[in-house]
Amino acid sequence: DHTFVLFGAGSAMGPFPILMALGAHVVAIDLPRPQIWQRLIAVAKASPGRLTLPTKEKAPSDASDAQLADLAGCDLLRQTPEVRNWLRGVCSGRVVLGANCYADGPLFVRVSMAMDAIIADLVENLKEKPVLAYL
Repeated sequence: DHTFVLFGAGSAMGPFPILMALGAHVVAIDLPRPQIWQRLIAVAKASPGRLTLPTKEKAPSDASDAQLADLAGCDLLRQTPEVRNWLRGVCSGRVVLGANCYADGPLFVRVSMAMDAIIADLVENLKEKPVLAYL
């Protein structure tokens, strides 16, 4: 069993839908935009996969999909240490770190650096060395 951490889980070219259809455990990282999370949650609910997502605050146990989508997401550029710390807490065993984020122009360099910083930390600190996948 592997856990797949997808940075930019909502990206059009990323493997999120395929992994969910195959029953994988996906830890999804993407911006706090409800429309992204509504789509990801809908895909997860229609699949045998398991979705773990970051939230701004603890979601109520009876939260609707819309409420979850409103709470979900993080900003790699503004919350790099927080995302790293959260991932340290949810990643164990065999982990694949998928760097799928994209942005236009100079912003892509910045988001790539944030992903790389988190990935480098996880490679160094997780008990089992993760596998890296870049898109």
